[in-house]
Amino acid sequence: MSQNIYPDSKNKYCIVIIDDEMDLLVVYKKALELSGLIVSAFADPLKALDEFKVNYSKYDIVMTDIRMPNMDGYELINEFKKINSKIKVIFVTAQDVSKSDVLSKLNDGISIDEFINKPVSLEKLKQAVKSVINNS
Repeated sequence: MSQNIYPDSKNKYCIVIIDDEMDLLVVYKKALELSGLIVSAFADPLKALDEFKVNYSKYDIVMTDIRMPNMDGYELINEFKKINSKIKVIFVTAQDVSKSDVLSKLNDGISIDEFINKPVSLEKLKQAVKSVINNS
C-alpha cells in the first residue's frame, strides 16, 4: 500500500499533469493517485489549458513536459500563470536543459518549484510532489 504524501490528511491536493507520452501519463497519474492526490491528466496541452481556464481554483500543482505538440511546456506554464499566479509548477523533461534554461523561456517573474529530468523513477516523482506540497 502506498503512503499518503500529504502533510495534513484533511487537505486534498489536486494536480494537473500534461505529457504527450500516454504510457508515462498513465503511470504518473496512477502513482500520484495511490499517494493520495487528486489527479487530472492530459496528453494534449490545449485541452489541459481549456480545463484549467474553467477550473483553475481547484488545482494546486501543474506538472508538465516541455516538448509537446500544439503548445510547449513553456507556453503552457506562461498561460497557466496568467490565470493563477499561485499555481505550483513541476517541469519534467527528457531534454538536456537546466533549470536556468527553463526560467529564461518563461515570462518575467515566473518561477518553477521542481525540475525533474526523465527518466523519472516513481520515488523521485513522488518526492518532487511532496517537496512542492511541503513548501507551499
